[in-house]
Amino acid sequence: MNFLKKNWLVLLMALIIVSFTFLYLSRIETTKIVKTTETEEAAPKKATTAPEVKTTLFCLQMDGLQDGHLPAGMGEKAKDAYPNGLKDGYNWNLQWTSTGSEPYGIMPDGTLFAKESFLKEYGMVSSVALKCDATNWAPESLEKGVVNNETAYIYKLK
Repeated sequence: MNFLKKNWLVLLMALIIVSFTFLYLSRIETTKIVKTTETEEAAPKKATTAPEVKTTLFCLQMDGLQDGHLPAGMGEKAKDAYPNGLKDGYNWNLQWTSTGSEPYGIMPDGTLFAKESFLKEYGMVSSVALKCDATNWAPESLEKGVVNNETAYIYKLK
């Protein structure tokens, strides 16, 4: 007790220094947070990102055959094909970015197409159907039409 009576002033000064140090350090952290927030808010807004490109997961069934599906029937030549969980089954997952010059694809307006020459190369004789989410994976016939001046089978996705 004698120690406190003799050194009360030193203890008070130490307490004041510790308090000011604590307040100073907490103020620095607060200033960093405020400056970061202000900088982020003051920064010019960048252009919004490009619109999201749609994709569709699908396969094509040729001539109504259970073993006549593309891309599975293409073997190693299949691009953008992924296993679908069925025995030897594959699906394409394509973006709606085709120009129509490709053998198959989906154009930005949702027109899914497969050119007749491409389908015949893989064994189609008379018909082709689409299976995808939009058809509840039930076969929907593609209609014969023209894409980039070539005969193609077409289905309009929504």
